[in-house]
Amino acid sequence: MASIRESLRSVSSSSNPASKSRPTSALRKRLSLDLLTLSPTSSIATTSSVTSSPKNNTRPELVSYLEELTRNLSGFPQTEPDNLPQDLDELEGIINYHLSQLGQLRIEIAQHNETIDKLAVTSSPENLNDTAQKLHVRVQGARNARNLLSRFLKFHLLEIGRIVELKWKITGKKEFPEIYKSLPTYNDLRDMFEA
Repeated sequence: MASIRESLRSVSSSSNPASKSRPTSALRKRLSLDLLTLSPTSSIATTSSVTSSPKNNTRPELVSYLEELTRNLSGFPQTEPDNLPQDLDELEGIINYHLSQLGQLRIEIAQHNETIDKLAVTSSPENLNDTAQKLHVRVQGARNARNLLSRFLKFHLLEIGRIVELKWKITGKKEFPEIYKSLPTYNDLRDMFEA
């Protein structure tokens, strides 16, 4: 079994730097609507061992919301997702892990944004073009480092969506208000990656 370090090394070697994309006004309008009015979109893969399905076949709104929220975030190359356990307590623990990682990512992104802001207001001495170019490269490097974190943000959000969908298939429960409280909003994402 490969170590975590080897796994990260193989993922980072196959990934490209994240590009900054601007959300469309249609997406902005759609995400600003009440979450309950969002229509389901494409399905998220879950483990194939789930044989029972809930009586109501419409997916939880949270899953659709997470797909819409992450649509403009760059992601990792498609890989086989981890098999999820069928035990609800284990699933709850995995959701808590992903939620805590989202919190940590918010902190890291805020730190990068602070660095970007400080570097952006730094003025280089007059008539020193090379110095000004180097400062610009530092600002762009900080942006690139911050934007790379969008891949991890998308991963954790979509994993939460997979788990919610599996919990729905097991229990038939479609509402997860406790998870909504911990998720970033569209405006949060825009603010994180705007600078």
